[in-house]
Amino acid sequence: MLIQIPLGRAEQELVLLDSQVTGVRLPVPMPAVPDPEMPVRETVASGLEKVMADKARRRGASACIAATDRTRSTPLALILPVLLDRLNAFGIADRGICVISGGGMHAADCRTDLVQTLGQSVLDRVEVLTNEPDNAAIQVLMGTSTLDTPVEVHRAVAEADLKVGFILVNPCMLAGWSGDGKIVQPAISSRRSICANHRHFVADPMKLRCASFMGVLPSDNTVRGDPEECAQTAGIDLVINTVLESQQRLVDLFCGDVVGVQRAAVDRMAPFVEVSLPEPIDVLSPRWASQLSRSACSKVGRVSATAWIAI
Repeated sequence: MLIQIPLGRAEQELVLLDSQVTGVRLPVPMPAVPDPEMPVRETVASGLEKVMADKARRRGASACIAATDRTRSTPLALILPVLLDRLNAFGIADRGICVISGGGMHAADCRTDLVQTLGQSVLDRVEVLTNEPDNAAIQVLMGTSTLDTPVEVHRAVAEADLKVGFILVNPCMLAGWSGDGKIVQPAISSRRSICANHRHFVADPMKLRCASFMGVLPSDNTVRGDPEECAQTAGIDLVINTVLESQQRLVDLFCGDVVGVQRAAVDRMAPFVEVSLPEPIDVLSPRWASQLSRSACSKVGRVSATAWIAI
């Protein structure tokens, strides 16, 4: 059996004996929005209206938009200009807006990366920063989560009058699903904060005797709850969550409170990317298979079909 696995912008061939393959599960095609401009404008305007109604629309107000870095396919260049225009309409000038590329502890986006992800027009309009997890001078401690994670974020976000997060939703091995609070933890957090959060990636699955939280949400998934609490503690006012199909075209977007929009995006995407396994199976060769892998399958029950291969 020959299987083509996406790798970066190319594909990697994987050749397997038929006897080694239990099955290959692929996502169900999702319908992309044929003309995304109108729904993008309507959704962003509606989400901002609710937030700005509770905010003092004072002269000189500032806004910071925390957005994903080059490692994510969030359609920033499509939606950011619309968001900037709406912020202008609410009285926040371009000079009072900054965008921060939230890469957590990734190597920072270079200028070429920023042009590709944000679009040249955005770089020409507003200040653009990148996260600096090891620069203590630009990190602000805003509190501590229930799991003792220090909520320490980039000063540009901490000091902004309006704080916006912009991220896509996808199945995630340990956070269950990406989206919402992950734009704060780890995206714009300090190394100290990220390390405190990431220790739960190992400790919590071990306690529950499972190897993955793929597709699992709180309360069963404590790993996901921590970023959500971090985002709320950091004071994120508004989150934009996008749903994309396999060719990275926009399917839907949700704009609103930190947790609510993520759950709505998950509900939109889950029927297309989750598959059920007929029975618990080992995901390693018999020589290396362990009770841990069996537990992972039985514990989760459903997995992302994005790249699931059972050997």
